Amino acid sequence: MTQFSLPADCTVGRIRELKAALAVEFAAATPSMTLTASAVERCDATLLQLLVALQRALAGTSGTLSIEHASTIVRETAAALGMADLLGPRLEHVQGARP
Repeated sequence: MTQFSLPADCTVGRIRELKAALAVEFAAATPSMTLTASAVERCDATLLQLLVALQRALAGTSGTLSIEHASTIVRETAAALGMADLLGPRLEHVQGARP
């Protein structure tokens, strides 16, 4: 399983760098990936869009995406956008995102 820690700034201004880093990790994913989101201090819809795209890409190769230790801002952003369920029960239920 490939593991990756998300950076503190996951906003639109930094998403290209994050996408490039995740692409490298995706190429090495065997077959699943775990992202640690505890360090995320700033995020917006672009992070959630990127994570959904990554989840779908992994699913296309019979892989899975897990989000561990999602920071409050990640959980709140996902919930506000109605996207917590798209990231799976791990983010919504285990990590305590509000519906």
